[in-house]
Amino acid sequence: MDARAMSFVRTPLFAPQGLLALGFTALSLEAMVILVVGIALEILATGLWHSDDVNRYVVEGRQILAGQNPYAVPPADLAARALVPEGIARRVNHPEMTAIYPPLALASHAGVAALSPTPAAFTHAAWIATVAGLLLVLALLERESLYPAHILAAAWNPVLPLFAVGEAHNDVFMAVVLAAALLLLAHDRRRLSIVAATAACLLKPFAVAALPVVLSADRWRRWWLVPILAAAAFAPFVLAGPGIFESLVAFGGDMHFHGALEPLVREAARASLPETLVEPAVRAALAALLVAGLAWLWIRRGGAPAPTLTVRALAVVLLCSPTLHPWYFIALVFFLPFARTWALPLWTACAPVYWLHGVAIQSTGAWTETRWVTALAHWPAVLLMAWEAFGPAREPREAVRALLLERASS
Repeated sequence: MDARAMSFVRTPLFAPQGLLALGFTALSLEAMVILVVGIALEILATGLWHSDDVNRYVVEGRQILAGQNPYAVPPADLAARALVPEGIARRVNHPEMTAIYPPLALASHAGVAALSPTPAAFTHAAWIATVAGLLLVLALLERESLYPAHILAAAWNPVLPLFAVGEAHNDVFMAVVLAAALLLLAHDRRRLSIVAATAACLLKPFAVAALPVVLSADRWRRWWLVPILAAAAFAPFVLAGPGIFESLVAFGGDMHFHGALEPLVREAARASLPETLVEPAVRAALAALLVAGLAWLWIRRGGAPAPTLTVRALAVVLLCSPTLHPWYFIALVFFLPFARTWALPLWTACAPVYWLHGVAIQSTGAWTETRWVTALAHWPAVLLMAWEAFGPAREPREAVRALLLERASS
């Protein structure tokens, strides 16, 4: 084992090594083995049963290709059902709801459906996207001068084979575009980085956590690109009116499940408020925690690089989300090699615990949340996260001073 590998194994996996990064033409043996095994896991995962969400992807993709507006025509509508086989139409979750996904997600559904309107096609598209994402993260590790074997944190995490590829959730497309945005930023292509980060938000809204990171690197000079690109993306669907956001508001407001902090906040609200005020109080409290968490992250960012800030911002957003399905971790997992924490690897490794909800669901025949399952999936990591967040600062303050001096002299 060479000196670089010895340094890697003797230090925490997610700490920066300060080592000379290697290009793709000279990957270390360790990184090559890690990547090959990771890709093999993704290949095996293509044989798993896909999520019911994929049926909606097929329907909405076919709707786009047929000229229908998914924000106005739900999958339950006869016009939409006529576009797909009955076996797919009857397996769509919440078929009465119009599209919840942003426009570029619908475009990705249409792209895959144009090639093959089957769930298997989305599984293979998810596999291709996952491999592409890992390669982009490797390139980002090189650019940030980190040891390539750090890719282990993403490549061997259970979230990617189980939920990105196996269940074929479309979050993986957002994660790949977000990785491209950060790589462009690392190469000082700031305008293209903003465009890519905005595109990631238009694939899945969680990527909005990265926008301040990308925009601040450009000193917010091109902030106007974000609303212009968003308006252009939504323009073809404008005839749906408020229906564009109707399902998103309903899902985020009423369909809470498996949240990390939400059950604790809800119990506190129920203990101190009338029932009619509980729901508004929970939403307000989670929003306040989100703002406070992002502000605290920004205050303590020190000299953290963009990928590190991004993965931490994603963690805060997920922590305060009223619903936290395990596939929401997909983007976060891709950036674990930059996290510099043990809490996030632990949190994502516990993601499969979510499936234990199925025991009660199967026995009762109703979609129900098992509180101890939610607690087991989140709280060991949340407690560790709290210790890390309020413990000693993890970033060098000298880098902050250098940044302030640079800005003062420019």
